[in-house]
Amino acid sequence: MANTVCWQGTTLEGLVLHHLAAKKTSTRGCALRCSSVCPAIATGHRLWLKAGPHRLTRTSDLQHLFQTQQSMRRTGVARAAASPRAELKTYEEAPPKDGQSRFYMNPMCPYAQRSWVGVKYKGLDNELESVEVDLRKMPQWYKDLYPVGKVPSIEHNGKVTGESLDVLKYLDTHFDGPKLEPASKEDRVTVQKLVEFCDRELVPLGFGTASMKDAAPHEYKKGIKPVLDVLERQLEAAEAAGKGPYLVGGFSTADAAILPFLWRFQFIFENFRGLDLFEDHPRLAKYFQIVSEQPFFAETKPAHERMHATYKTFLDMDYFGKIGLARKPTAAAAS
Repeated sequence: MANTVCWQGTTLEGLVLHHLAAKKTSTRGCALRCSSVCPAIATGHRLWLKAGPHRLTRTSDLQHLFQTQQSMRRTGVARAAASPRAELKTYEEAPPKDGQSRFYMNPMCPYAQRSWVGVKYKGLDNELESVEVDLRKMPQWYKDLYPVGKVPSIEHNGKVTGESLDVLKYLDTHFDGPKLEPASKEDRVTVQKLVEFCDRELVPLGFGTASMKDAAPHEYKKGIKPVLDVLERQLEAAEAAGKGPYLVGGFSTADAAILPFLWRFQFIFENFRGLDLFEDHPRLAKYFQIVSEQPFFAETKPAHERMHATYKTFLDMDYFGKIGLARKPTAAAAS
């Protein structure tokens, strides 16, 4: 540890010692002094003060953040920042036929959020007009435009493409910006497997577990544990291969596909079950913390109040079970 060198010849051990003494100073003051040496350390300090020692061990978290920053710089991930946030448009009547490319979505839909993350990641706010579609009272003009009647969809060059994963692929092949698909065939295969795992296992088991009523804390945790274990092992494998900080190294379709659901499960566990979803999965906790601070993801999250009201209604009425999106954990997993 003492020989681990950070920026400007400062040892990470020295920064940790400063970090341990930082309780005597204000959060902002300490962060400013830290950032003059290494922004990753400043981030670590803010995370520790926010999360508390029960979640982040100070030394190990700083070590992780330092390694993550180095990895992000090496892979170019840090340059993939979102474009300035644009307001969502709404239309009572059909949008004008003006040749403008448009992305149709609803911020409460996790599938739409998948594609919206892609729009943000590639920095396309100036090229695509993002339009919010009311899913409760879907306007006739949208049904005429896209008879499938779902979001997301993208209108570009006189063509409308729907389905979240197809929209992500369309964005990657028709627009400039950082790629969502990895360059290597091996990584592309891994991405495909993770996306299939998300739709086949993570989504139904996650919503099924989160929707259980009056379960004991250990039942919630054991119910969702199998799918979180898969993601934890994937992050461990990426770390062992010198990749990161995301699931397959750089940010990819796998991250865009999984994060909207992972975030919803975390929201439900924290706000309605009083539990820390990632308590027993440290790599997943750090991954989630890192990506949550990236503008291309943070800017796609609905307001807390809207999420809370909507998901309270969903859980009370067993919405996910009624629409066939939830699968209860097996007795063995939940026992």
